[in-house]
This record gives sequence, structure tokens and C-alpha cells, in this order.
Amino acid sequence: MNDSYESSTIKSTGKKLDQKDSVIDMLMRLCPEQYTIEELRARPLAEGVNTSKIEFYLSDDDFQKEFRMTKDEFYALPHWKQTNIKKSLGFF
Repeated sequence: MNDSYESSTIKSTGKKLDQKDSVIDMLMRLCPEQYTIEELRARPLAEGVNTSKIEFYLSDDDFQKEFRMTKDEFYALPHWKQTNIKKSLGFF
């Protein structure tokens, strides 16, 4: 591939041609809205918020403060453990 094309791709997207998006990056593009911790604990939730993936709507900083781990670390946990953590933090 020509170097100028690859260079322009890196500048426009911030990624190399063969670099994959993380699941979190893809989900954030699909669900770009962010809410505060208080907004996500309040009921009723904003229209369109997926209650089974409520943590997606937190900023990375808010997520790390509340969950005491990164989103990548959280999503590496078994589903049952993710659910228990969300319950203990009041997101159910």
C-alpha cells in the first residue's frame, strides 16, 4: 500500500489500516450519549438508555471512580460478576 494513503488514514482516523476497534470504542460510537452516575441511578431513565448495559453511558473517568477498574477490566469479568458489581453499586 502506498505510504501517503496509509499516512493520511492514520491522520484522519488515528488508526493504522490493520488496527481493529475495541468493542468499547464501537459501542461508544453506537451509543454516544453519556450520563452522570446520579442520572443513571435515577428512575425513570432517559428514553433510549439500555438498562442491561447502563455502564456504557458513563464516561471513562466516572466508570473508573465508581467501579474501581477500567471498562476493559470490567468487560473481561464473567457476566455474573459484572451483574453482581452493578447491583452492589445501585445500577439495578
